[in-house]
Amino acid sequence: MLIAEIASNADAYALSTYYHKDRGGKLRAGPVWDYNLTYGNDLFDFFGTPYDRSQTYVWQFNYSNTGSYFWGDLFNNSTFKCYLAKRFDELTEEGQPLSFNYLSNLIDNTAELISEATERENERWETIDDFSGEIANMKVWIQERITWMRNNLGAFSNCNSIETPSLVISKISYNPLETDTFPESKDLEFIEIQNIGTTTVNLTGVYLSKLGVSYQFEENATISPAQSIQLAGNTDVFFDRYGLEAYGRFDRDLSNSSQNLVLADAFGNIIDQVEYTDSAPWPETADGDGFYLELIDVNSDNALASSWKASSDAVLNTTVFNSNEIDFTVYPNPTKEKLTITSKQILEEIIIFNPLGQQIKTFQVNFKTGQINISDLKKGMYFLSLKGINGVQFSTKIFKE
Repeated sequence: MLIAEIASNADAYALSTYYHKDRGGKLRAGPVWDYNLTYGNDLFDFFGTPYDRSQTYVWQFNYSNTGSYFWGDLFNNSTFKCYLAKRFDELTEEGQPLSFNYLSNLIDNTAELISEATERENERWETIDDFSGEIANMKVWIQERITWMRNNLGAFSNCNSIETPSLVISKISYNPLETDTFPESKDLEFIEIQNIGTTTVNLTGVYLSKLGVSYQFEENATISPAQSIQLAGNTDVFFDRYGLEAYGRFDRDLSNSSQNLVLADAFGNIIDQVEYTDSAPWPETADGDGFYLELIDVNSDNALASSWKASSDAVLNTTVFNSNEIDFTVYPNPTKEKLTITSKQILEEIIIFNPLGQQIKTFQVNFKTGQINISDLKKGMYFLSLKGINGVQFSTKIFKE
């Protein structure tokens, strides 16, 4: 809408508005299309009647080719208009792509690039009487348009300082290790989101807003305090691999090199943002070597590479509290008979899953250090799930010889 209006595009809404929908995400307006009758250059002639609709002092959604009425309805909605004004202010700040100086420099650079072509153009068509004058007029037009829009969009103070929920992207598995059992790396990808606040968060409309992976939480979804949830590339494979139920499935794949993950609320306010890469200073072993990115401290700045570590995908805890509470060891691993388990907290339940996620053995215990006997299991890999008395659950991979 801002692109259509800053150009005062006479065809924007009735004839040249397109939409697309992210799979698993939001409906979006775009791509922008058909910008010949813009920037004061409405040269359309209807059987001898010239048009002049691309003006600096009108809103095109209620002026000429108005199109669907909902554009005007949106503009008249106080919340929408507030965010529209806020976004326009952001984009027209100095150095931003809709600021006058940015656009003026873009015009000058383009004019220089096509200067030789303008001579040939005029020789062939005789349509360019005063190229430099037309450039100057366009700049004046744009400056007037920006000023008029700013004056007529109004204030955005009501949506300028929004308190977003305490949600943190805490784990990213972007290039999992392929194995004979799990030969498709993309099926093992996951993103973990943790509520580090003290209140339950309503996730209605919360979504991953940048291009790449796509996911939007359903209406009235919630996440409890200290709860962690995983979004997976393939929920079935995620369960088979980790023995955990993923909260949901995102669409498309995480980049194996670099990606900007932005968790936003329904109005586009950024809740959390991480842009990882597969090279230093980011942990490089998370790139296909059997590790994933894990935030060292959920209260740290997760935009910094130094806040992350590479954690083995043999262990994936479902609820993260203080890491000191969940330190544990399991040995010997592999083993033929007995496993010794030590933990910094008292354990109350131990469950063994096979690689298909089927629960095959359960032990009710009450110890920090103890043993379980797995001599009756067949040779192979299993998942050991440990539950502490405070409700924390964590798991690891074990091997029976």
